[in-house]
Amino acid sequence: MIARTLDRVDALRMLAGYGAEEDISVRRGSIFRRSRAAVQRVFSSREVKDRLVKLERALELTVVDSRQAEYDSVEADAVQKLLESLQDIPRACMRVGSIFVVKYQAAGESVILVRNLSQMEIRALERFPEIQASPERAFGALATAVDSMDEVRAQNERITLQATSEEA
Repeated sequence: MIARTLDRVDALRMLAGYGAEEDISVRRGSIFRRSRAAVQRVFSSREVKDRLVKLERALELTVVDSRQAEYDSVEADAVQKLLESLQDIPRACMRVGSIFVVKYQAAGESVILVRNLSQMEIRALERFPEIQASPERAFGALATAVDSMDEVRAQNERITLQATSEEA
């Protein structure tokens, strides 16, 4: 396990533009002590900061962006199928997971709006399902519901802080 960890540390050091450790000694509970000390000595240099930015971007591209691209592809396919199923339906307002789809007619044309919802918006739709009764006003009603929930939460936080300060 230690060897695998050291291999990963070496790979990370190489990616950051440094050579492999020359003198590696493994002590129980302290395999990173020497690497951390070496990096801290030169951490203030501009070159190290530039390399860290590049390293962070490389990690984003390989880890986060590839997963996001895969998720986006699956989500786009799901939305496409959902929109195809609504083709002959003039008005609709539905939430599927975190996807909110609204369709209505305006000036003789179909208006289709699709959006990923935040957790707060999902809670608002669960608390106020009547928002979905009018597709033309759904997004406005959703924004109003979220605002009211934010106001209630802020008021509850103020009450809690006031009660806490009075107890102290």
